[in-house]
Amino acid sequence: MADLRGALPSDAADLARLLGTNPRAMTLRLEAFSHDPSGTVLVALGWTGAVVGVIALHWAPSLGCDRAVAQISVLIVAEDERRQGIGRALVKAAAQSARVAGCDTMQIVAPDAAPFLDALGFVATGPSLSRRLRKQA
Repeated sequence: MADLRGALPSDAADLARLLGTNPRAMTLRLEAFSHDPSGTVLVALGWTGAVVGVIALHWAPSLGCDRAVAQISVLIVAEDERRQGIGRALVKAAAQSARVAGCDTMQIVAPDAAPFLDALGFVATGPSLSRRLRKQA
């Protein structure tokens, strides 16, 4: 199982490779996240210490919900590292971060990943998939 932690500036090169962008752009993106209290980036580390997975999410108030909603903007695991529970662990850690931030719901727009997300309790809600983070009273 991969180790999970918050993304660091030193992860920029690994994240750039994973997301198909350049390290300089990734450095700037990580810098922006580090100053934004309404979001987080979590990474999964492989046995070599390289980043093999990432999830990024933001939370904000919503007119459709009583509490803030967390929106996953990125969820990716390196192709050769898939089917090892890394994506599941990243979603679980992100859900915990969202709950701590006061969110009741987590959403993602990822039609290609629907079967994976269905298995994690996400359900279709219009163009996105969502998952409750707290039990309803």
